Amino acid sequence: LETLGIRNISSTEEKWEGRPRVRRRRWDITSATPATYPMKNLPPEINLDEANMLSLRMRIEELNRRLSAAKLEMYDGEDRSPSPPPKYNPLTGKRTNTRDQRAREKLEWERQKLITEATNRNPHFKPPLDYKAPPRVRSAKLYIPQSQFPEYNFIGLIIGPRGNTQKRLEKETGAKISVRGRGSHKEGKRSKTGEGDDEELHVFLQADTQEALDKGVAVIKEILVPVDETTNEHKRMQLRELAEINGTLRDPSLMVDPNAPPQTWKPADVQCSICH
Repeated sequence: LETLGIRNISSTEEKWEGRPRVRRRRWDITSATPATYPMKNLPPEINLDEANMLSLRMRIEELNRRLSAAKLEMYDGEDRSPSPPPKYNPLTGKRTNTRDQRAREKLEWERQKLITEATNRNPHFKPPLDYKAPPRVRSAKLYIPQSQFPEYNFIGLIIGPRGNTQKRLEKETGAKISVRGRGSHKEGKRSKTGEGDDEELHVFLQADTQEALDKGVAVIKEILVPVDETTNEHKRMQLRELAEINGTLRDPSLMVDPNAPPQTWKPADVQCSICH
């Protein structure tokens, strides 16, 4: 064979000579399961776009079959990648990043990507019945002018007593509202996600619709405008709510107006009809 100019590539070393070795991982879904299928013996009337669409359908059906199984099928490779540090749900104590869960997340991500591509190629494409398109989350960021007004309690006006103001605003607007950045937490503490902790103090809003996001932005912008305490109706309502929570709120009907004129006492002319 060598005399004819043909090399013997039966040995492993010569077979891989000059080619980069790709380490195949057991849980690498992308490398183990290609996104397209080889199309053979196609009718001549099928064009390239139709063939690609057929390939997408076949792959989506394969992903549906694997995801619907109680036990996820795995492709065993030559090597096995090490598992990441375990993560647990603080409420249930169950692990949230097992090998099966991580593999399912990859397959779900691939299926979502392929369904989106198929919908763009063919508007009449119908996704699987159990498929739910992820909501398009819209977000906005409003910076708090704390450096310009260091004595003004912006965070308190947004959060409110026991967080009730924040919850009420989220319910009224439909947007999720959170305060992030330096100074949003006590010194030495960080948020659960750690997102935006190193940025300037700001309010982060998220919503599923643009209408809800616009409502939230309008409400927060109004709060971020400093108002004198004597005319700040928002703060007055918060103080009243706090007094109700603490049980120190007095009935306005029993309070004496200091500007009212003094009242004079007069005996009542009452006689008992029985004793009289």
